Amino acid sequence: MVSDFPSLNWARLRVFADRSSDVFDMDGRTFQFSNEEEARYFLAEDEFRELSTLDEEDERELGRPLALITPPSGASDEEILPMMYVKVN
Repeated sequence: MVSDFPSLNWARLRVFADRSSDVFDMDGRTFQFSNEEEARYFLAEDEFRELSTLDEEDERELGRPLALITPPSGASDEEILPMMYVKVN
C-alpha cells in the first residue's frame, strides 16, 4: 500500500470481546491480530492515522473541512470496499 496523501486510504480496525482484533484495508484484505496493540502497530507501519488526529494543516492539504470527512460505512465489507479509497485532487 502506498501513501498518497491527501487522497484517503481507509482501513477499519475492529476490537472484539476477547481482545483480538482485525484490520480491513482498501485492498479488501482482512488481517487478524491477537490484540489491539498489534493491529495499531500494523496500521502505523503503513502510515495510517486516526481521523481524530488530523489537524488544521491536514485539512488545508485535503482541501476540505475535516468535519465533512466521514469513514466508509455499510452492512458488509463488500459494500464498503469501493468507498475505502477516496481520490483527492
